[in-house]
Amino acid sequence: MKPIKYWYPVKTAKFMVKEPDTHFISIWPLEEVKCRNHGRILHSHGADVRIRNVPNGVVFSSEIPRKVRAQTRMVAKENRIDILHSVSNLSGQAWKGVRSIICVQLAEAPRFRYRSGQEVFYPGEGTFHSFNKEYVPVRRWYCRFLKMDPRKTMAHPLIMVPDCRGQYVMGHAFPCALDIDGNGSHAMHCIHSTPSLGDIAPGATAKARGVVFVVKGTLQDALAYYLDWKSHLKGLCR
Repeated sequence: MKPIKYWYPVKTAKFMVKEPDTHFISIWPLEEVKCRNHGRILHSHGADVRIRNVPNGVVFSSEIPRKVRAQTRMVAKENRIDILHSVSNLSGQAWKGVRSIICVQLAEAPRFRYRSGQEVFYPGEGTFHSFNKEYVPVRRWYCRFLKMDPRKTMAHPLIMVPDCRGQYVMGHAFPCALDIDGNGSHAMHCIHSTPSLGDIAPGATAKARGVVFVVKGTLQDALAYYLDWKSHLKGLCR
């Protein structure tokens, strides 16, 4: 993978995947930050989002003075994108149960666009579960919202999208995420993680690490890759 410049109107970081074909993965890294006791803290629509290039990657940051600072650093490796997301509490109030939303857009990755019918999966205990697809009319087009079955256990917050030819699997995860989902339509095609940052005291900062990757093989190969990546982390959150 290698980084491409961000694109507008939704400021995202774009990365190119050489295999299996030419695909572009766009990450919307500051979609929303919210907490349990104060609701939405930051939303990227209308926010002043700044972009800074780093070696083989990009950093997105946004700040509301005396309230919040959020930053997401994305660095491309051979077959993955490492993500470091942080939220700083600049207010004088304690935040409870802070969580962010990170969006990975697949509209320009045609072999991974699950609207064509292929299933999307997450790991259970010793098995893999496919997401339920709920069709919802939105602005004259229908959107497939990916929903986990509440009767099935999620062993790891890893969302896996096999390519339509059954050769590769794309994975996205934050180990501290509480929710994973997605939506697919003709206009947009994405998968989401909701990393949990816990409670953040005034003046404190919480961090979470995540990843987007592509591996050749099966769902089991994708899970093994994720678990190996996770085992090398020095810290997951906070």
